[in-house]
Amino acid sequence: MHYSLVLIGAHDGSKTEGLVRRSIGHGKVLLVEPVPFLFARLRSRYDGQANVILRNIVVSRKDGEVDFTAPKETANTVLGFGDQLGSMIADHAVNHDAGMLAHVETVRWRSESFETLIGSAAISSIDILFTDTEGMDAELLPTFPFAKIRPRQIIFEFKHADGTHRIGRKLAALLVLLDGLGYAVRVLDVENLIATHESAAG
Repeated sequence: MHYSLVLIGAHDGSKTEGLVRRSIGHGKVLLVEPVPFLFARLRSRYDGQANVILRNIVVSRKDGEVDFTAPKETANTVLGFGDQLGSMIADHAVNHDAGMLAHVETVRWRSESFETLIGSAAISSIDILFTDTEGMDAELLPTFPFAKIRPRQIIFEFKHADGTHRIGRKLAALLVLLDGLGYAVRVLDVENLIATHESAAG
């Protein structure tokens, strides 16, 4: 089944509403968000949309459960973007601001690998794969089943690839992998890179 957008780390949907609305007109859209109160807002925004599938899970390297450090609803009282800092990296939010310590909690949460997620949604092709996993993108993207599916474009956060506000070998390894798979990568904005497959170029 064709998906126009697969978004991992959808937050409450407010940041990517334009992209999601455009994508709905071109195929199915899968939105994944693990944080319960953010997922509730996401569901409220898109519930009833025929082409939108919502999943309240963590995408990780394994199926089952993982420890996930989730923001509390009070997180934005410390940082205006505090509720965007949910991560499998325990100290990710605190590394942004020590005051976040009282506004995050570590929970044991349901997880699926990319392989399982793709299979359970019966995905056969993807226009845009968008990951925003707060420091985990460079670890998770290499586990995507590229042998089965080559998304036309991949948008991913790079600025925390090797630690909070740090890039290094993990990002370099991902770029080498994507280059070998036929992707041309360029800077999209201060947080994200975009990789376009050669089959979609032009």
